[in-house]
Amino acid sequence: MRPDVPAIRARGLACYFGPQLEMDGVNHPREAWRTLLRFAGLDLRVLKDQSTHRTSVVDGYAVRDVSFDIARGSVVCLAGPSGSGKSVLLKLLAGAIAPTAGRAEIFGVMSSLTGGGGKVDEQTSARESIRSSAEYEATPPDDRGRFVADVVDFAELHGFEDAPIRTFSTGMKLRLSIAIVLCSRAEILLLDAVLAVGDIAFQQKCVHRVRELATEGRTILAVLDDEAIVEQIATRVLTLAAGRIVGDTSTAMHGRHVTSGIAADVSWEVLTDLPEDEAVVMRGLTVDAGRDGVSSYIDLAMAFEARLEGVRCRPSVVLNRDDLRLMRTLAPGALAIGRGRRVTWTVRIPTDTLVDGAYTLMVNMQSEHGDAVYSMKAHEAVRLHVRRPEEKKTEERARTAPLLVVRFPWEIETIEGGAPS
Repeated sequence: MRPDVPAIRARGLACYFGPQLEMDGVNHPREAWRTLLRFAGLDLRVLKDQSTHRTSVVDGYAVRDVSFDIARGSVVCLAGPSGSGKSVLLKLLAGAIAPTAGRAEIFGVMSSLTGGGGKVDEQTSARESIRSSAEYEATPPDDRGRFVADVVDFAELHGFEDAPIRTFSTGMKLRLSIAIVLCSRAEILLLDAVLAVGDIAFQQKCVHRVRELATEGRTILAVLDDEAIVEQIATRVLTLAAGRIVGDTSTAMHGRHVTSGIAADVSWEVLTDLPEDEAVVMRGLTVDAGRDGVSSYIDLAMAFEARLEGVRCRPSVVLNRDDLRLMRTLAPGALAIGRGRRVTWTVRIPTDTLVDGAYTLMVNMQSEHGDAVYSMKAHEAVRLHVRRPEEKKTEERARTAPLLVVRFPWEIETIEGGAPS
């Protein structure tokens, strides 16, 4: 396959779930014409004076006029509110349902897990279900035994390989379904809101596996509602609203220019190539450090400008270290911005409680304009480094280290003293 050929291509993809439309072009040509317009998404209505007509959009489209290319080796996440068409779009691409209009092209072997139904037969055992899967059949004969072992290991089902699946918990069934897809040799994987299943450890295992697959050149398209997972794996985010794509943002922040600063025990780098979408553009991002008594902090000031009239925005800032989310600050309410106007939002991040190391600050902006929803992300808006002098850390431990601290929802007892000898 040529490298310039995408893994997935969609052109004018649409899926209509409204009421059935009927036409009688012989006896009722005018009504047939109206029906054709409705099928195209338009409703022609005669006003009271009978001399003019009004056209309005017809409801009933779960997905409408969606076009995009997805490059090989990318991890693309579909985002948007509930009912925006994410799962329907994934089913269209997987071939589970037929489109009303447009076309979807898949260039490679595909494995999908959509609809939450899983890939297992509850009347069989785990081993039998793996062997009856399309992914098993697509595996070379010499590697099939290894594929079964990998799936069992990834799904954490050792000792349950031959147990009836009907006796499994819901989590065990979903882990088995996910493992069949993630351990397959498919070049393209479609996943519908399944990576957040199970406990934190299993979620992180899925995240690491997706990263490995992307490194191998595989392509993943996933519906994800967990922003923390999106931040960890996505190279691109497509945001849907009312069945249409309203946002297409890249999360790759590599190679962008940064400005830096330093104060006391912290230093930082601020990206100057700032993100934007159809509704809002980030015009400025600055960091200032300060102290409040014995506590140190940084102030992150963000300036946003609206491109549309009457945009309502709600920004948030997330503090991460490696794969862990340590803090999230959300604006208390939506910020109304007029077209061409700017608004500045400042967040204070305490730094004296952070251990030495590197952190990232991510800025999110969720915007609404009429029925459209936009999502803008700066995944590494600020890179923060905390490093305290060794003598200061020794002094702090000697001054504040407690001998015994017992705390419940309320404080029972606190006995403090000097550092233990």
